[in-house]
Amino acid sequence: MTKAFEKRSFEAESNERLDKAICVAFEDVSRGRAQAAIASEFVRVNGEICTKASYRLELGDKIDINLELEREETLLAEDLPLNVLYVDENVIVINKDAGWVVHPGAGNQSGTLVNALLYRWPELRGVGEEGRPGIVHRLDKDTSGVLIVARNNETYKWLVRQFKTRKAIKTYLALVDGHPPTPNGRIEANIGRDEVHRQRMTVKYGKARVAISEYQTVKAFARHSLLEVRPHTGRTHQIRVHGFHQHAYHR
Repeated sequence: MTKAFEKRSFEAESNERLDKAICVAFEDVSRGRAQAAIASEFVRVNGEICTKASYRLELGDKIDINLELEREETLLAEDLPLNVLYVDENVIVINKDAGWVVHPGAGNQSGTLVNALLYRWPELRGVGEEGRPGIVHRLDKDTSGVLIVARNNETYKWLVRQFKTRKAIKTYLALVDGHPPTPNGRIEANIGRDEVHRQRMTVKYGKARVAISEYQTVKAFARHSLLEVRPHTGRTHQIRVHGFHQHAYHR
């Protein structure tokens, strides 16, 4: 059994203890595992090593954590069907179906998109982060859409910069209940974690992160609307949260 490390990062969305914030950000990380990483000097807050589990974070603090993993085997390469839209020496473009997990994680060690990619392109093992080779951006399990995968580290770094600096423009289609108050619009509603259900994101006021989405109606049905949505920020579950917040959609 060999040891490996997985690097993860997130930004603090509330003023809470460091170890608790890590558990909230990553559902597969226990409080004990978070505290072990902190004690081992594997956690940095705004670039500085933090060894105090009870350290009180501030909104917007950047947390980097190296999680020590025990792996019994490398990622499996599996012969699974892929809907390939485009491929060249630098990138692979996939149309991901809804219900498909992008990369292995807790409870999903096989049957993911990455497992399928490694079967056709085994050279991806050396590209990008361990555990998610070639993956520069993700889609939720239940979200379908286009996913771009890097085939070499030079392309990986370039694409990561594009997404990080918001130069990559993302457009989504969303089917919502009812109808928006105007055919086209802009939603500006800050998003943060629900105070009661900490795993959920919700619209919040005060100490929450700015979130902006623009939409336009593609087609209106009797009780539903098909919207084209373009998020200008990348908050967790932003489109779903903004869609729910606009419950003011006239029915």
